[in-house]
Amino acid sequence: MNLNEFYEYFQEHKERRKRSEELSNRIAVSSKEAIENRSDVEGLDELFEEAFSAIKEDPSLYGLFERSFCSYCEAKLFLSFLKEKKTFLKEKKMELPESIDARTSMEALKRLVKDLRRYFIEMMERAEIDEARAAFEAMDELLKLLEKLGEETEDFERMVERSREELYDYKRKREDLDIDDVWFRR
Repeated sequence: MNLNEFYEYFQEHKERRKRSEELSNRIAVSSKEAIENRSDVEGLDELFEEAFSAIKEDPSLYGLFERSFCSYCEAKLFLSFLKEKKTFLKEKKMELPESIDARTSMEALKRLVKDLRRYFIEMMERAEIDEARAAFEAMDELLKLLEKLGEETEDFERMVERSREELYDYKRKREDLDIDDVWFRR
């Protein structure tokens, strides 16, 4: 390879890298929007496929996409939970893209526990206890899975235990509530 060929090769690589960084950012932003809006973001799967096309063209770009692939998996898992709350983990409804490496998938599972905790809190604030309980059960199952896989779970254990206590407190307060007292307050 002469200097001119090397220069052209380097410029092409530099341009592919720039496009890949922009694509990675779009995937991360769209994934975050999907979680916040609790609905599929149009074109997210297409962005993911486009990223893998770029990686097939230049495998050295995979590292640029790790963060956004993790966000993509996290969004897909969370949306899957919202659709299949009762059977999400029991019937193995968790679906991760096969093209994602194990480390990225593991990180997505850890992030999912945090998303489920936020969802749990929101549902408790709304007094939607069945929804909160479903989130708690999913967190608890994920914690068991992470422990089985040998992952560090101390922070997640605290989240799950706190959620358990909040559910118990809510149940206890409901049982202690005097219906007549509530009726006369109105």
